[in-house]
Amino acid sequence: MIGAGAVFALLVGPPAIDVANGLARAGSSCVALDIIDGDTLRVFCPEAGVRSARIKSYDAPERFSYKCLSEFAAGWLATQKLRSLLWTSGEIIITPDGSDRYGRLLIYLRAGGEGVARSMIKSGHGRAYTGGQRAGWCA
Repeated sequence: MIGAGAVFALLVGPPAIDVANGLARAGSSCVALDIIDGDTLRVFCPEAGVRSARIKSYDAPERFSYKCLSEFAAGWLATQKLRSLLWTSGEIIITPDGSDRYGRLLIYLRAGGEGVARSMIKSGHGRAYTGGQRAGWCA
């Protein structure tokens, strides 16, 4: 049986480490604060404040508005892959590039010198996306 402390650590631990990691590795004026899902972060940028930010150039499965159980599972894995990339990389560079229709900041994200979109696509946790209708993740 998992104790209350273990559950608390599982829920609070990763977001707290996300913030510490983002502050420690920030290579631009924007700082990654929290990983929301496989293609969305919460960031702080001096000119924009704290905002939800969508990483450009790829799409990842949904964790919160999933259409089937396999998409939820794939979304959870994509979130963990993105977290791993950011936790184990060197410098994290966030380049803002406008906003989307939902008010999210659009960003390009580089971790350890490589574009995160390329890494997520290469690992199978995302697919190229340049706008328009997105394909579903359910078989």
